Amino acid sequence: MCVNTRNLPLPGFCDTVIVDGGKMIPAIPINERLRAVREALQLSQRYVAREIYIAQSAYARMETGLQVPNERVIELICYRFNVNREYLREGKDVPMFCDISPEQKSGVLYKIFEELNGLFQDYLIEQAKALLKVQDRQEEQDKQALRAKMNI
Repeated sequence: MCVNTRNLPLPGFCDTVIVDGGKMIPAIPINERLRAVREALQLSQRYVAREIYIAQSAYARMETGLQVPNERVIELICYRFNVNREYLREGKDVPMFCDISPEQKSGVLYKIFEELNGLFQDYLIEQAKALLKVQDRQEEQDKQALRAKMNI
């Protein structure tokens, strides 16, 4: 559970997390969580700011704790970088990133594909076909191994 013991100005933001047993522990400040996300993704402040439609200087102020990110910024970061909202918004002890759905994965792949020139697009297609062959061989080997175990 998230507790706002210092009357932080924005509802839903907390400075303390209550864990099992009722023990109160300090939450990691949101500015440190912002920096941790960016560094985990190995991105620059400029890139993150551009992706969430704010100035780099505004994002830098958020990472240094001089400015509190508003709900729109938090939602954009979570959406754009697949960040767990409970982690970023409340500092909960949950994974930093969410699992990506197959639809999201295909969208990422398509975006990358669009940015490649024609030669690299062709190369990517050939590599994907080769991966499918490897996958098919692996699945066949797995089936044979299962059949062999069942006959023992």
